[in-house]
Amino acid sequence: MAATFGYKFKTEDPRSSTETYNSVFSEDSESEEEDNESDHQTILPTDDDIPAVLPQYRASIVDPFVRPSTPDAFGRLFPSMDRLSIRHDDLTPDGNMNLRVDTVVPGRNGRRPLTVQLFHLRMHDLGRREFSLRRYCRDSGREVCNSKRAYAEPGPTTRPGLQRSFSSVMRSVKGLPFHIHHHTSQSQQGKGLAGTSSASSSWDAISLRSMRIRRDSWTSDKPVPSPSCLVPTNTVKLEFSNYARVDISRNNHHKVHHYDFEWWGHKYSWKRVLDKDLSVVSYHLMRDGHGMAVAHITPEMRSPNQIQEEEWAGGWIPPCHMWISDPSIVNAATDVAE
Repeated sequence: MAATFGYKFKTEDPRSSTETYNSVFSEDSESEEEDNESDHQTILPTDDDIPAVLPQYRASIVDPFVRPSTPDAFGRLFPSMDRLSIRHDDLTPDGNMNLRVDTVVPGRNGRRPLTVQLFHLRMHDLGRREFSLRRYCRDSGREVCNSKRAYAEPGPTTRPGLQRSFSSVMRSVKGLPFHIHHHTSQSQQGKGLAGTSSASSSWDAISLRSMRIRRDSWTSDKPVPSPSCLVPTNTVKLEFSNYARVDISRNNHHKVHHYDFEWWGHKYSWKRVLDKDLSVVSYHLMRDGHGMAVAHITPEMRSPNQIQEEEWAGGWIPPCHMWISDPSIVNAATDVAE
């Protein structure tokens, strides 16, 4: 366990409560407070992209009027080709272990636009990739899927070859008890030197065969790992509420990282693209390895001061925009958009 964090905030802090609404599109709404939670996070640093330690989250609330969607509003707002926003949940005290997916609804009759939350991703354990994606908001009972990292048994360990020097082998041979080849007949003893030479030759042959057999049993100082010790893989398993299961595997082809999965007979791949001029990373979803990208995730353009402020607040995932660019995904009946 690398670190354990506990968060304590005053009750009147807006981030210590989650606002719930009777209707997303109504102007008047009531909020109800919830009990403060002390979440203890187990963080195992495994990849360079994941920080070893997460500080206490202290970001400023960007939009205090974010409203969770309702089933009716969700059906009208998603899926669509509108641009979505992905950012840390600044309404919660452990926001750097949470992500919100929001959309902006244009205001009517001159009213200001309204930000509506569509999804909430809670990261329970970064090292084990234990996440939970829900519709509407954090406290919603409508879980879309949960994830966990796949583990596998370690591969067979190659045993080293003969590592003893010739002198140490000879010393071990000379130190063996003489009575092993001393039981000879009286007639063999009468043969004198010839018999002794023959017996010595026989023992040398036996000892060499024995050393060949024992050679494979010699190991290095490092112990062989136990088969019960599982090692993490580059695959994350998704389990959906409709009992579907999807494996997302991280691969590297020609120094390009991509995340591959299959869904309803199609192969999808999130391709990681690095803009060296701007030093930003974006992701583009390819289908069946050809054609145009069908979805995109790009970071928001921020000033150096905004980047510094976000890092100071404890954020480690930059705010991003996501949108679907293929109408066939929006109109599909296979829930591929989710």
